[in-house]
Amino acid sequence: MGSRPGHAGPLSTETLARVLEQHALFLRGEGGSRAQLGGRDLSGVALPGAWLQNANLSLADLRRANLAKADLRGANLENAALDEANLEAADLSAARLSDATLRRANLACARLREANMGWADLSDADLTSADLSDANVGEAILVGADRTGANFTGTNLEDAHTRPVAGRDQC
Repeated sequence: MGSRPGHAGPLSTETLARVLEQHALFLRGEGGSRAQLGGRDLSGVALPGAWLQNANLSLADLRRANLAKADLRGANLENAALDEANLEAADLSAARLSDATLRRANLACARLREANMGWADLSDADLTSADLSDANVGEAILVGADRTGANFTGTNLEDAHTRPVAGRDQC
């Protein structure tokens, strides 16, 4: 992802552990600092159940990351790459995912209540039984996404793309 604007390169395992420790202290009100992981290469990272509430992950490369059951409430994931990421049962309530790519991501049973996903690319994503109530999915691409059992109550789906766009290769 070196060509992605704002890309800051990979983090060592030790540095990431320190950032997460400081973030946990911050969330508990015990000092620390908010996780600033914007633009970082976190592709393939395994952080199931991670406590990343309100973290800055904008422009981060999280492709193929395991964030199953992670707490990402209120996190900034704008323009992040989450293609093929495992976000099964993750809590992304009120997260900012505008312009993020989540192609083929696993969002089964995820909580996306009040999330802003405007202009996000969710092509072929698994949204099975996900809760997107009161979310903004306007202008998002949902082509091929499995929406079986997903809750879209109160969701803004204005101009969301649910069918292949004319002129695009279908092969």
